[in-house]
Amino acid sequence: MITLIAGLPGSGKSHWIADEVARTGSVNFDDFRANSFGNDPRIARSSKLPDLRQAITMGLSALVSDIAFCEAAMRAEMEQLLEQEFPRVPHAWLFFEADAGQCRRNLEDDPEGNSERLGMLKRFAPGYKIPPGAEVLPVWRGKSSAPDS
Repeated sequence: MITLIAGLPGSGKSHWIADEVARTGSVNFDDFRANSFGNDPRIARSSKLPDLRQAITMGLSALVSDIAFCEAAMRAEMEQLLEQEFPRVPHAWLFFEADAGQCRRNLEDDPEGNSERLGMLKRFAPGYKIPPGAEVLPVWRGKSSAPDS
């Protein structure tokens, strides 16, 4: 099984994935396009794809996330890759709710500093649309958990 996770920066993807890995033993492929071959942004050029192939061959469940999954075009590209690479392996998408305000608060509360991730939030939030009927997870609530007014 391949579970694909989409959500804005600061939504809690990494927290959720860490809990899920501990609970199920699934293999984590967070930030799937990071360090791609030739810095090519296409999904098929992911340096993590060989490890994903190996995990699936071994019968392991995989959790795959990438900030670019906020864009429908990148999700379609991932669907195409799954059809080509893993045609008999079931997969499902999980989406974190589109709560840019809470995501921003989560990023601002992070002591490691997140100016890059705040910029990514600004970039991806306007176009982040969750498909109808999708499974939606709540955004993680950090220290500043008061909802937007």
